[in-house]
Amino acid sequence: MSPHTPASLMVAIRMGVLANLVKAGKPQTAKGLAASTGGDEMLIVRLICPLVAKGVFRETNVRTYATTPISETLIAPPLIGGY
Repeated sequence: MSPHTPASLMVAIRMGVLANLVKAGKPQTAKGLAASTGGDEMLIVRLICPLVAKGVFRETNVRTYATTPISETLIAPPLIGGY
């Protein structure tokens, strides 16, 4: 596994990207995620890219992301506590 996946996942969790996507319950744009997390839109896009490639998130449209069963599992307290 590339080191990009766990590093991207850790940053996505700490920034609140994962929690915001799960809480929204519907696809969110990178711009919306940037606004809700205080992050930069391009950072969000670059951060999510390797996670989409590994199936943690899915891209539903250009720069629009949704959860997958993997991301919904990762938000569980026993798992997210490791990050």
